[in-house]
Amino acid sequence: MTLLQPDGSTPTIGGADDGKPIRLEQLPLWDFRPYFAIGAVIFNRTDFKAMAGRFHEDALWLTGTPGMHAFDRLQAALPRRASSALPSSGYVVLRSDFGDRADYVCLDCGEQAAGMRQDAVPNSMHGHADCLSVVAWLGGKRTLVDSGFYAYNCGGDWEAHFRETAAHNTVRVDGRDQARHIRKMAWSHSYRATLEAWRDAGDCAWAVGSHDGYAKGPDGVRHRRAVFLRLNRYLLIADDLVGSGEHELEANYQFAPGTLETSTPQRALFDDTVDILWAGDQPWHATTACGGPGPADGWIAPSLGVRVAAPRLTLRCRTTRPRTRLLTILASRKDTDMASLVDMSGSASEPPLLAVVGKDAIDVIASGGQLSAGPIRSDATVVVCHVPAGSGDVESHAVGGTMVEVDAGGLRRLLAERLKVPE
Repeated sequence: MTLLQPDGSTPTIGGADDGKPIRLEQLPLWDFRPYFAIGAVIFNRTDFKAMAGRFHEDALWLTGTPGMHAFDRLQAALPRRASSALPSSGYVVLRSDFGDRADYVCLDCGEQAAGMRQDAVPNSMHGHADCLSVVAWLGGKRTLVDSGFYAYNCGGDWEAHFRETAAHNTVRVDGRDQARHIRKMAWSHSYRATLEAWRDAGDCAWAVGSHDGYAKGPDGVRHRRAVFLRLNRYLLIADDLVGSGEHELEANYQFAPGTLETSTPQRALFDDTVDILWAGDQPWHATTACGGPGPADGWIAPSLGVRVAAPRLTLRCRTTRPRTRLLTILASRKDTDMASLVDMSGSASEPPLLAVVGKDAIDVIASGGQLSAGPIRSDATVVVCHVPAGSGDVESHAVGGTMVEVDAGGLRRLLAERLKVPE
């Protein structure tokens, strides 16, 4: 129920063979709402009825007309909380509401296949190497998707790719998987994931997770990701990579079928409705692909043996620094309060500093805990400061930290300097 997307389907996470134990009504494979109708009758669950939407044919065959009448007598009630964390599986879902035009984000912060071995002993399970991957809908529009699963036995890249890290909306280091893929479902040297914190704060919700898949060895790298959803406004993804040595970093974003156009080295537009802006403390170079010759060149698999061309954005950075940061913002143009996304970073060596400029307020987004300009100090992975127009109080969120200090006057002066906004 928690994972249900705005269209009523479940994200296409992990392996699948298009099999269902009961499939009398021919809904799309990943639509499991008939089971909620059955559960509503059996367990007298009003929230199951709300999520089912209606009494499905599968439920009628299994529970008969008495079940249908019991379903009709229930008063549908939506779950009390829109956003939820599922500690056992590691999934966190942030959402604005349960409507079909909702903002929705699913962060995968769980173990691979519920906990594969971390040593060299091979173990075969269905889990993919997709830690800290995100699925996102903005304004009810499917935006970032899981790539799905194409084939179990076709061999070669088309069989392997959809299980591996490169197929998912997360970060790769030095072209490696988060775990070692041996063949088919066999893996070794898997990772341990940590859901560090999450919060539902009313007009926003966020989560922070990390994993150690790249941290092994003398030049290891630990990946931490913060996801922040400002309800009905934008999605922020903040990546923090800490380690030693020289590394090639790669952040992948697999979009739903549609168009993806890059307008500047730091901007893209998805399907004429979602703006994307990214910035780091050093240059990240963008490439796009859609329907190319290989599985990593812009393909998703919505069903077994079915592949559909879909745009893919890849950001790459070569670094020798002990810490490398990347901020990515996605904002729907359907939001009437949205004005623009702005990179306010003073230089390429500064921690990235972005602004989401609305009609009545500006959100300033800072990565790395401390700005050289000095108005924001924090130990958080990312800080979001909501600066209202005029003289209203500045509201701040320390995402993944314990403290934040904001010099409101200094922050307004910084906005005046870099955005030409009146103090």
